[in-house]
Amino acid sequence: MNLIGLVLTSPINPLAPLFRILSLFTIASLLWHRSWASLGMMVASMVLVSLLFRFARLLLFGAIGMVGGALKRRMYLL
Repeated sequence: MNLIGLVLTSPINPLAPLFRILSLFTIASLLWHRSWASLGMMVASMVLVSLLFRFARLLLFGAIGMVGGALKRRMYLL
């Protein structure tokens, strides 16, 4: 659980403030409703969203790098 919290609230993650706020609401909800299932679903959804954003960012920067490399090669050949 601590590892997930570290990943979600790391400075690298652009959505870290949102996850910190959501985790506070999750803890408050857990204390109020005493529902471990809802806590598990909230943590799982935060992890999935974080992984999706990381994957999308990797794809975006990879595509930019590929286009930049192709343009550089094309300019070198001209």
